[in-house]
Amino acid sequence: MNNMRAFLGFIRTRGLYLAAILVMVSSVHTGLRLGGRGGAVFEAQAELARQEAKKQELEAISSGLDSMEFVEQQARDKLGLAKLGETVVILPPEGELRKLAPREDEADESFELEKRPIWRQWLNLFGLP
Repeated sequence: MNNMRAFLGFIRTRGLYLAAILVMVSSVHTGLRLGGRGGAVFEAQAELARQEAKKQELEAISSGLDSMEFVEQQARDKLGLAKLGETVVILPPEGELRKLAPREDEADESFELEKRPIWRQWLNLFGLP
């Protein structure tokens, strides 16, 4: 009988330990699952802010659709039209423009002008000594 009580006490103690471990594991699992969703909430809030800004921009554009200035601006931008006496200038895409005329801070510093006189550079270009 004493052995039986000792055995039941042993099982009860181990059962309590097992239950406590299960509760802890479940708590950690739930915490991790909820913590992972926190990033999704921040991303959704950022997306909402972007969409609201876009909506305000579109509302500003739609409020000016009936104005003559808007029609004129669209004709200039999209169709390349101009008023009498104006000249339309079409520039290459931004990347090509940067290659042709980089800003001073973006200029290739390895490029250095030749020190020879220009007439000598021309002679060299045509293969003359």
